[in-house]
Amino acid sequence: MLYLQVKPGQADALIEWYKEVRVLEKAVEAVGCVSTEIYKLPDDPDQLFVTAYWKEHDDYQRWIDHPLRHELAPGVNQFMAETAEFTSSSRGALLESSHAYPWPI
Repeated sequence: MLYLQVKPGQADALIEWYKEVRVLEKAVEAVGCVSTEIYKLPDDPDQLFVTAYWKEHDDYQRWIDHPLRHELAPGVNQFMAETAEFTSSSRGALLESSHAYPWPI
């Protein structure tokens, strides 16, 4: 899980940028990411939430270290709130599923 606090009114612009640049698709193509999504939070229109399902915990670290992610960081920052800089080493929380249905393939 990765929270992105954007400048006021910039959530939709960041989502469009994610689509244009294919950020989520690049994560899936680059390393062991099975799927990823970006969400708008209904209670805070200036905060986004990114989730990803990784084959292995180490795959997330490979994405953190991947040159593509380093290249994408400045683009993300054009939308980020001044108090919430995104860097190539910014990390979300890792969660381990305890129960799911259907189990991801």
